[in-house]
Amino acid sequence: MSATRVIVAMVGLLVLAGCATAPRTDSPASDPLDSWTHRQQILSRQPAWRMTGKLSIQTPEEGWFASVGWEQRGEQFTIDLRDSFGRVVARIEGDDQRVMLTRHDGSTARAASPETLTRQLFGFALPVSGLRYWVRGLPGARVDSEALAATRRLDSSGRLKHLEQSGWSVDYQHYQDAEPVALPGKIAVAGHELRVKLVVEAWETPAVSAQWR
Repeated sequence: MSATRVIVAMVGLLVLAGCATAPRTDSPASDPLDSWTHRQQILSRQPAWRMTGKLSIQTPEEGWFASVGWEQRGEQFTIDLRDSFGRVVARIEGDDQRVMLTRHDGSTARAASPETLTRQLFGFALPVSGLRYWVRGLPGARVDSEALAATRRLDSSGRLKHLEQSGWSVDYQHYQDAEPVALPGKIAVAGHELRVKLVVEAWETPAVSAQWR
């Protein structure tokens, strides 16, 4: 092989090696506040979603553990709580005006809100109305923007890391891939002598909620 061909071959190998070993350069990260605003806009256009996971509730006296399935369609929601055998032991369903709990034996209880219902039945008010938003990494409805800005912490991707609202402290410990944006995978909520932990196993956010009919 001629010297010229050897040089050309060596240059070619060096170029290929550089292409193989050069670290990937992602586009520069946008401002977290801009990303946060963009996330809120995207999620606000998705009023229908499903989530399954594991839920734990701890009070000063005792604790509860269950598998949870949550389906939200606008203001309407259905929450199934299952035991370790996968049996539905309780279903909470309703909207922003009324809510009903159905036990595994078919008995029911009703109230104007899930917080009122859970307080009547269990002695504590589970913040379902807030969790509806927190579980997707959003502040609850009717939020005080100044109070939110004072307590909110974002990560470098513009996702919530910490939030305080209505006497509740919400910490986001993990996010998981989802479409069209990453969604919380592990959440810890504390307040009002109650601790709630949620580990999300799967998200489903179809573009058209009518697909579930």
